[in-house]
Amino acid sequence: MDPLRTVKLTHTVIWAFFVACILAIPLFTVLSRFRVAAFFAAIVGVRWRFFF
Repeated sequence: MDPLRTVKLTHTVIWAFFVACILAIPLFTVLSRFRVAAFFAAIVGVRWRFFF
C-alpha cells in the first residue's frame, strides 16, 4: 500500500470514529445514559479543542 493511500485510509477511519461519537451523543441522551453521552461529548470536545 502506498503512503498516500495509507494516509487517506487513516483519515477516513478517524473521521468515521468522530462521526460515530457525534451520532452517539443524542442516542445515549434519549436512552437516559447521560454519563455515556458526556463521555462521547468529551471526546468530540477534546478533538475540537486541539485541532481547531
